Amino acid sequence: MMASVTASTLKTIDITPSSSSRMWHDQWRRLLSMGSQQSLDDDNDDLLVIPQVISASSLSDSEGSIEDFSPSSSTSSSSSISNIDTPNLSLSEALKTGTQESHTAAENVHFVRNFLQGKIDRHLYTHDFLSGLYHTYVALEALLDLHAPRYFGTVHFPKELSRVDALREDMEYWHGVDWERKVECGGVLGPSPAVEDYIRRMTEMGSRDPRMLLSHAYTRYLGDLSGGKVMARIARRALHLGKGWDGLQFYQFEHVASAKVFKDHYRQALDEMVLGEDEVGRLVAEANVAFALNMRVFEELDV
Repeated sequence: MMASVTASTLKTIDITPSSSSRMWHDQWRRLLSMGSQQSLDDDNDDLLVIPQVISASSLSDSEGSIEDFSPSSSTSSSSSISNIDTPNLSLSEALKTGTQESHTAAENVHFVRNFLQGKIDRHLYTHDFLSGLYHTYVALEALLDLHAPRYFGTVHFPKELSRVDALREDMEYWHGVDWERKVECGGVLGPSPAVEDYIRRMTEMGSRDPRMLLSHAYTRYLGDLSGGKVMARIARRALHLGKGWDGLQFYQFEHVASAKVFKDHYRQALDEMVLGEDEVGRLVAEANVAFALNMRVFEELDV
């Protein structure tokens, strides 16, 4: 069947960071453990994001049903599961509708709010932030190269979307050609705990259910693509950079002539996938998990 689901299967998770770092840590841990039990769906459309933080108005990305989930009494009241009353939706529409609350929650993380306001700490950006992105994309793109051609080849666009080379250029710009040997760049120490958990989740999906990697690719790349020019403009001003892309290659998609045209093509490819309702649901669930993991990475930057 084509990738569409009925309203009765649509759910959304409100993933809002709690005031307590430990409570939030426990909250996203629960979401990770739920991943294999939930059925949700994810599809970020027009995202205005810091890599993977999508603006609520344009991003939305999940759909499906959540099975056998009962929030414990210790769960923050902001974490809820609610039905979405909508007609039959295509996969892309369902993803957009199903992750709206996750998008909003992600935008409200302190690091993201500051970034959008141009309040960017130079050291935090050039070290922790970029290093985290680099480790994340090295893992994601290795997994996609391995699994995407078999499981979702029609929605795999490595030439247009891959970010590892761009991030390597940015790291070299900020830290020199030997940046990988510098402890402060994460080349020696490796990813931070939150990024490591993010990578572990993607690796687990690659082993257990490779098609779920589409949820991670979707939430990351469309967010980066949609928000690229805006985020680059903010960073360029805050970091006192010139008009070119030096130090900001991550936001430059040289093989995408029109972001709008490409996103329309991507959404069409999503909708043309032949999926069962259960698969759609699990893709949506995993997309919300991706949001939770990404938010945890941003919260870690605030510590």
